[in-house]
Amino acid sequence: MEMFVRYMDRRDSMRSTLTPDVVNEETLRDDLKYYFMSPCEKYRSRRNLPWKLCVQILKIIMITTQLILFGLNNQLVVSYKEENRMALKNLFLKDYSGVDEDDYSIAVYTQQGVYDALFHVLQQYSQLGNLSVGPISYAEDGDGRLLPLVVCKRQFKRNSFFRLVDVEITFQLRGINLQSVRARELPDCYAFLVTITLDNQSHSGKVKVFMDIDSMTTQKNTHYLLVFDVFVILICLVSAVLCTRSIVLAVRLLQRFTRFFREKYNRKLCNEDQSVFLNGWYLLIIISDLLAIVGSILKMEIQAKSLTSYDVCSIFLGTATLMVWFGVIRYLGYFDKYNVLILTMTAALPKVLRFCCCAGMMYLGFTFCGWIVLGPYHEKFESLSRVAECLFSLLNGDDMFLTFAQLKDKNAVVWFFSHAYDTIKNYQKNGFPLTDLHKFLRNQNDFDNVGDGVQAVVDHTNFCCSQRLAGKMNKCYYDREMQFFYNNSKQVNTVMASTQLIMVQVVGSFFCCFILASNAMVITAVVTNRRFHYPFYYLLANLAASDFLAGIAYVYLMFHTGETSRKLTVNGYFIRQGLLDTSLSASLANLLVIALERYISVLNWKVHSNLTKRRVTLLIVLVWAFSVFMGAVPRMGWHCICNLEDCSQLAPIFSRSYLVFWSVSNLAVFLVMVCIYSRIYVYVKRKTALLSPHTSGSINRKRTPIKLIKTVMAVLGAFVICWTPGLVVLLLDGLNCKQCRVMLFKQWLLLLAVLNSVMNPCIYSYKDEEMWATLKNLIRCVGNGTRRQRSSKANARPISQDTGISPPPSGEEEHDILKT
Repeated sequence: MEMFVRYMDRRDSMRSTLTPDVVNEETLRDDLKYYFMSPCEKYRSRRNLPWKLCVQILKIIMITTQLILFGLNNQLVVSYKEENRMALKNLFLKDYSGVDEDDYSIAVYTQQGVYDALFHVLQQYSQLGNLSVGPISYAEDGDGRLLPLVVCKRQFKRNSFFRLVDVEITFQLRGINLQSVRARELPDCYAFLVTITLDNQSHSGKVKVFMDIDSMTTQKNTHYLLVFDVFVILICLVSAVLCTRSIVLAVRLLQRFTRFFREKYNRKLCNEDQSVFLNGWYLLIIISDLLAIVGSILKMEIQAKSLTSYDVCSIFLGTATLMVWFGVIRYLGYFDKYNVLILTMTAALPKVLRFCCCAGMMYLGFTFCGWIVLGPYHEKFESLSRVAECLFSLLNGDDMFLTFAQLKDKNAVVWFFSHAYDTIKNYQKNGFPLTDLHKFLRNQNDFDNVGDGVQAVVDHTNFCCSQRLAGKMNKCYYDREMQFFYNNSKQVNTVMASTQLIMVQVVGSFFCCFILASNAMVITAVVTNRRFHYPFYYLLANLAASDFLAGIAYVYLMFHTGETSRKLTVNGYFIRQGLLDTSLSASLANLLVIALERYISVLNWKVHSNLTKRRVTLLIVLVWAFSVFMGAVPRMGWHCICNLEDCSQLAPIFSRSYLVFWSVSNLAVFLVMVCIYSRIYVYVKRKTALLSPHTSGSINRKRTPIKLIKTVMAVLGAFVICWTPGLVVLLLDGLNCKQCRVMLFKQWLLLLAVLNSVMNPCIYSYKDEEMWATLKNLIRCVGNGTRRQRSSKANARPISQDTGISPPPSGEEEHDILKT
């Protein structure tokens, strides 16, 4: 009886000590421990079957089997197309040696050679049935009539042989692939669109002969053996649903733990602990499932003879299989002896990315320099892609150039995918400190409270989430105002008088309003005037948009200067400087893209390039994505908030190493762009001098390309002149030059940057009469308050002699130059 009484008393005491808060804490701890368990531990703990593991094992078997079956079939198709390509080249190209010369098949050097090559194609086509050893015949239309052979000749107006531009021969053939019968499939019927081009556009005495062969299926046979592919799609859907469910449950658990941690310990969960809940392996598995589903659908369409996109399907299936095998590494990571690679990659990834960022700048510099200097003298440096391949091979100590050069340039998807590679060397660090999450799981609630004595300051950057204690490690001053950092950089507080400050803001606001209005008018002119709907003008409008953003940045800077800047928070200062960095990066990237567009147009000897609107839009999106990233780099962790000794003078919370990287990279890009534009200018000038005696038309029409290059070089020159002094001063500040007195030039450098954004619209309107006329119409429209009516004078204006950026000639003018 006494023992029973003691037991009941102890039970009542335990029940009284387990309050609801303690129960909730223990429940949360148990849920967290269960979430971070391996599948085997979960099964031993709650007897829950590891459904995701079973699905992944089944999926990896089925997807690998599917890939092998498709690869065998794809090998037959590719071999059939390549053998037919080689057979057609030997049939229709005279004196074909079996090996292509660079990007063309053969070349002829005499007038008789051109005639012989042309007549040889016609003769071989007429005797195709008696010459071909394969099942190849003439193509027919829907009514059973033979499709004709088409010969198209382009030449200049005056009829002489050396004015020939090119001759294009087009015809269609059909064939049947009987190799698929071995794979228990119905035969495939193909239509071959053959295009033979005798290219004399360069007029260098060498006529290049190109032969392009595009193949497509013409007969669609239904294939019923698609059950396996459907089953693969269902397995991938189940896997994606299970992984999505796990992500949703992890987010809910993270919200519970964050709320509990904030209420009980008054602490904010750092980014590293939050990232533990968002499992990247689940995202990898979901992406692989989506790729496998798309690849399986394409495979089903190919087997049903509805598509022939073998390359696209192989990329989807191959990438999905690669990610599926990578996803299995997650389960090996639960064992201590198998997770060495995962720990190494996790520890080394941030530093490797920083290393690649700096090494990439040097790599691009060597690439452009080698292309410009060695390009005319060595075949491995003829184009930018070949220079990059050659330098990468030399960097790794071997010669991979032959491997890359043998890849087919015909299929852009395969070429791009084969060049998307990375070589990363990882290393491992031991002794990771315990984070707040790991301490809570181990029931070590020795969290440091913020007090007057030892102050715990947590660094909440994206790159680091380690706890730093004052007195032992560096402090992080995220909660301080900018006055603290200005005092740390020993900047003298030069207080402006109210009248002087108002005058500076009024004058600065006037210039900023001019920048915003003028660049907005340039953008509007490009959008509204159809004569500006060309790639160059779209890129020019994007450059004006970057200047418009610079105007917004200057307005924000103008009203947050003086004493107001010292009261800014850290995030406010990051926003102020980030706008300036983003606008500068956007302008620099736009000039590089314009250089690319000019280079393409100059090589084709056209006023405007043949870039499509989709490609131009993609380039503009990439420019702004890169610019936003560069503007956000300091906020992402490259600052000195936790290391005050590394702070600079001009930017009190920016690290000196970042200023060195920023200034050196921009100066290097300046040098590269100057070299590119100089080479383009020399090429255009020399080409104009060579062709001017042999072409008809006005003098102005001959000089249009070189005037356009002069206009772009004027914009580039103004940009370099206005920004180079500022970058040099930033470099000196980053190198900690104490005798340079960089603070004396701060206001003048900002004035130069403002003048650059003011000068660009003036250069556009001064160099282009059509642009100036459109801007005058816009100003008149705004002044009258009526809807803008496009002036007939602006639309029907001929190419003026003073124009620097003129559209191509009209149809009648072009008919005077070329005869098709």
